[in-house]
Amino acid sequence: MFVNLWLKDPHTPLWPSEEQRKDFKGLSPSKETYYAVLKDADFHVGRLLESISEMGLDDNTLIIFSSDNGPAGWGPSKEAGSTAGLRGRKVDILQGGVVVPFIVKWKNHVEENKVDSTSVLSTVDLLPTFANLAETELPKNYSIDGENITSILENKSFERTKPLFWEWRFPKVKTDHWAEGAVRNGDWKLLFNEDISKVELYNISLDPFEKNNVSENNKQLVSELKSLWSDWKKELPE
Repeated sequence: MFVNLWLKDPHTPLWPSEEQRKDFKGLSPSKETYYAVLKDADFHVGRLLESISEMGLDDNTLIIFSSDNGPAGWGPSKEAGSTAGLRGRKVDILQGGVVVPFIVKWKNHVEENKVDSTSVLSTVDLLPTFANLAETELPKNYSIDGENITSILENKSFERTKPLFWEWRFPKVKTDHWAEGAVRNGDWKLLFNEDISKVELYNISLDPFEKNNVSENNKQLVSELKSLWSDWKKELPE
């Protein structure tokens, strides 16, 4: 059985009740609103986990809590969410827009309270991972962007073999919205505008806040990452 649950409460527009707000009185209006909806979302996640346990399913259920983007950068609660110093926010392909929590609960498989801050993964990896865990083979001619990350869940070593890609498809209303696309391969991430005449290159392992653009000193690497992007675009449907 597979369940995909999206929590609406912490997504804009935010409309917490007065009852939900009461624990956060005295904070700024935006933080009062934001924290109230987060607490309510947390409550309902707790209800779900309790129900799974009560049905006796928690011994054989993998639970993943994540998000599709970083915190919003506009609206009445724009300053409430945090990127922990990463550049960019939601609808942005800088780290602050694409790095999100990935919290896993899998009884007797995933070590509790362990933090992995080095593995590189994406939601595109979920399909091949779920198929592997369910002992189901994907069609032979089925091309996927992701890869099986079961070893991460089992606290084993994992080295990513496929690059990750991001493409910008929103109005350019913020300074950092110049970047039309991005590709990450290993520790390196390349950002570029629509015609790839402007690029920024970062070593994310050494520079997670994307402050030191080293594209001028790594032109061969820039060219290689551009080629990865070009090859990926050719694989997409018209």
